[in-house]
Amino acid sequence: MGKATDPQTLAEALEAGLWLQARRRALGLSQLDLAQRLGKTASWVAGVENGRARVPPRSWREWAAALEIEPRILARELLRRLEPEVASLVLARMDNA
Repeated sequence: MGKATDPQTLAEALEAGLWLQARRRALGLSQLDLAQRLGKTASWVAGVENGRARVPPRSWREWAAALEIEPRILARELLRRLEPEVASLVLARMDNA
């Protein structure tokens, strides 16, 4: 589990976590439900949602499946929140394509 440390990274991780939390809630899932889908603990999911931890990119497909969303959509949303500079370079062209 990636940990957020500096204030900018913490803010970005929190924004991403809140987006994931909103998606989970939209599906009517508890943190425990999501954790079971992911094979993780509810406290780990809580850590991601409150910005104490980041979902590593290698786990984005797994999270997309658990949250019933296309992997490319989850990747786009997390990239925008966790790596806004990279997202502005990569996604601007893709969004306009």
